[in-house]
Amino acid sequence: MTADTLPWRCHGVTGGEAPTEALREVVGKSLRMLRFGLLDEVRVWRDGEPLDIGPPKQRAVLAVLLLEPRRPVSVARIVDAVWADAPPANSVNAVQKQIVALRRALGPAMVTLSDGGYRLDVPADSLDTEELTALIRAGVDARSGGSPEEAERLLSKALAHSRSEPLAGLVGPVFESARRRLAEQRAYAAELWAATALDLRHHEDLTARLPELIVQYPARERLRAIYMLALHRSGRQAEALTAYQDARRHLVDEYGVEPGEELQRAQWEILRAEPVVPVPAHNPPLVPVAAHNPPPMYDLRQPPYPPAAKRSRKQIVLGILSVAVCLFSLGLLTWGVVAVLAAIRGSRALAGMAAVYAVLLVVWLVAMPVEDGGAFYELRLSVGFIAMLATILGGAVHVGLITLVSPWHEAADFRRRV
Repeated sequence: MTADTLPWRCHGVTGGEAPTEALREVVGKSLRMLRFGLLDEVRVWRDGEPLDIGPPKQRAVLAVLLLEPRRPVSVARIVDAVWADAPPANSVNAVQKQIVALRRALGPAMVTLSDGGYRLDVPADSLDTEELTALIRAGVDARSGGSPEEAERLLSKALAHSRSEPLAGLVGPVFESARRRLAEQRAYAAELWAATALDLRHHEDLTARLPELIVQYPARERLRAIYMLALHRSGRQAEALTAYQDARRHLVDEYGVEPGEELQRAQWEILRAEPVVPVPAHNPPLVPVAAHNPPPMYDLRQPPYPPAAKRSRKQIVLGILSVAVCLFSLGLLTWGVVAVLAAIRGSRALAGMAAVYAVLLVVWLVAMPVEDGGAFYELRLSVGFIAMLATILGGAVHVGLITLVSPWHEAADFRRRV
């Protein structure tokens, strides 16, 4: 985008007539100098220097416009994003006030008004989220085109764009959704970079950088599996097995599931105990890479997690019986059912839930009055009724989700234990 292709019909600029040469020069200079960032806090730089873009509400309005660059954003959408919990009485005036302030900070030609709403005319190469997307696409093309070294360079550059939370400090459903999307994009770039570096046998680089990425994305099993393989292929087998135990402990404690297919495959390669000769750090990768390195373990065209294994008949029968026991025992045995499932899956999280159901059962039996009247009768009745519903219906639904609905990555292990 140049000063000649800008829409000029906006408040404070021209009424639609062709801009003067002086105005073209000013706007063109502004476009060249401004850069925008969403990958940590909402930021703007002019000629490399941070620009003050005002208080939080003004930053939030700018963020909404940057999430849909070069497209009109309606006043209603801006209000929903910025004032989600408490919209102002006069939303049009509230938005217009923030837009006027943004125009003073960025330049009057940057924010234009059309029938569809306000539009921020930001060049694509000056917004860090679009630059991140371009780097990832270029990395994918380089990897699929047989240039792994170039792919690794591009993806490493993409990862350097942000080391903190996107849209930091902004709250609300719109920003939370955008934050998850941006974090998922960067996590994908991390997995793609790690797989490419593993193919190139850059084990030292992987073992140095992956721990930080694992902390940022602890649920990404692929990053943990690549870290294990990098340690193993560097001759650090004991550390690789420790990394597997750490991964398993995290998955069981946080999600109540065993490691998935990729982590199990990585562990199997390590446990085969084949001798691994560490590659000296100063030696370049062998060329061609594919002829000498282990075959790539990952097809990144596939989803980051393997599809859930099919449930066996024994699993289905156990699930139905578990739900039936919770219902027909009127919740008296819910804690025991969850405790059995915790033992089968080796899950401390489920063991904790069994204790919670046991406590709810005690509250139900103690709080429910046996006769009318008495102090705090209504309160005891309400507390007991809630505890009863949580134990009977809540327990049955919970057990059903565990046994019949949630993905069982450890299906084979489950069948062995049952």
